[in-house]
Amino acid sequence: MPEFWRGFVNGLLYKVQFERNLNNEVVDWLAQDILKSPLMGMTPEEEYSELTAALRSGASLAEDIPQPHSDVDIKEFLTAVLRRMDTLRPW
Repeated sequence: MPEFWRGFVNGLLYKVQFERNLNNEVVDWLAQDILKSPLMGMTPEEEYSELTAALRSGASLAEDIPQPHSDVDIKEFLTAVLRRMDTLRPW
């Protein structure tokens, strides 16, 4: 059975799959977007938890959504999204 976080991460990556640069502007936009309009009916706390679980899993995160970014780039980007979510607390 696939991990729940995989669907969540794929939803995030779908939103940015055509971004050439996963820079701070995109990090900020995505963090604010998922806090304002949570995916899959999740709370911000659940989103944060699932994103943390995905990054800790050691699994490839870039394989399901076609995109020009490597798995390392995706993991660095999602780590930056988590850090940005932290700066936006309290939710």
